[in-house]
Amino acid sequence: RTVENVSALNGGQQLVYKQVMLAVKSDRAVSKLFFLDGPGGTGKSFLLDKILATVCLEGKIALAVASSGITAVLQMGGRTAHTRFKLSLDLTSTSTCNISEQSSSAELLRQTSLIVWDEAPMVHRFVPEAVHRLLRSLMRKDLPFGGKVMLLAGDFRRILPVGPRTTDSQIISASLKKSQLWQHFEVLCINHKHEGAYISESRQCCRDSRIYGIPLEGCLVDSLYGDTERRFMEPNYFAQRMILTPINGAAQEINEEVIQKLPGDIQEYLLIDAVEKQENMEHGIYPAEFLNMLTISGMPTRKLCLKVGTLIILRRNISGKQGLCSGTSLKVCRLAPNSIDAIIMMGNQRGKKVFIPRITLISHDSGLPLQLCRRHYTVQVAFAMMINKAQGQSVHYLGFYLPQHVFAHGQLYVALSRVTSRSSRRLLLQEEDHQEKIAFALRMLSVRK
Repeated sequence: RTVENVSALNGGQQLVYKQVMLAVKSDRAVSKLFFLDGPGGTGKSFLLDKILATVCLEGKIALAVASSGITAVLQMGGRTAHTRFKLSLDLTSTSTCNISEQSSSAELLRQTSLIVWDEAPMVHRFVPEAVHRLLRSLMRKDLPFGGKVMLLAGDFRRILPVGPRTTDSQIISASLKKSQLWQHFEVLCINHKHEGAYISESRQCCRDSRIYGIPLEGCLVDSLYGDTERRFMEPNYFAQRMILTPINGAAQEINEEVIQKLPGDIQEYLLIDAVEKQENMEHGIYPAEFLNMLTISGMPTRKLCLKVGTLIILRRNISGKQGLCSGTSLKVCRLAPNSIDAIIMMGNQRGKKVFIPRITLISHDSGLPLQLCRRHYTVQVAFAMMINKAQGQSVHYLGFYLPQHVFAHGQLYVALSRVTSRSSRRLLLQEEDHQEKIAFALRMLSVRK
């Protein structure tokens, strides 16, 4: 079936497919490092799945890795790059992978014919550089990535790797294009999978995207979740729609409004806080009330309010094999006093019922004179979410709430390209001058330079 579906690839996709397969089959291939560049909706994931399946059908080993957990869940046999290559979280320019040459993981990498790395631009350049040093050591070859065929894919128009308190120059310096390895890659570009319709449709892009102004704020939630009370039990109702915003507070307000539309009573879950023991620290110096009031980036908030049928996403990687990665979308099916049962809404594990446990997290580099231990469910309501969490996902109906300007490279592009149909976009703008800027951005999304 996979071989038959290769004929469904368009002209640009077939050229990429043939070039990569030639490099896999031939030891004399001139280029073995490829970067697949294409904007949202060009069929990158579809093409990568076909390449992976074809290599496996030929009896060879192909590894699928991704820079984020949610992208790995959507891949065929995908794992995160940090899990596959045993990478540490704090990397430097000389870091290596924690894989010994006698381990089974090392032998698997030696036997691998192709490594497909999706969303590669999302990680710091130190990550692929560490993998390069590992493969060069395992293969005993002084070649980029040890002479392995590498297919990296992504879109530099999206959000670049961002660290805490980083400047624009530091963000650019962390990009894959600033790595010494980039000069060895051959860039392969693909266009939209329906090129003719894409060009003609671009002329009506702004007219098809409905832009709401300040007087119609309620229309955004009603247009996407107006039938929530009647259709919330349908398997695909929530999986096909989302609202994106660059502001965390705005997402929380929208989530609270949508939850009120669900039938049933709200179940509240409170966190448990403690302080990591340190030398010369008096016991009980920080009362629980004070600790509960602290809001730390990346840590759960004090109270989690849920109903049966609520759409949630994971904020931490729990088990990649079970499809429980950061960004995985789930729907709550049962709420107990000390547990949450949910159904996975995406990926190869879609429809699987899972148990979400409480997890203890410890804060680092929070700027506080203490290390906070916070035990809570690492989930959040996901009717509306931050733009960064939506990378790698596509839905049929998209709402975009822009109370103020976006504040990072690629945020506007990511938000507007998450929808499969331009006529299904709903935009809510809080300032009148945003309308002209959004209209310009929509035109840019419709034109390939």
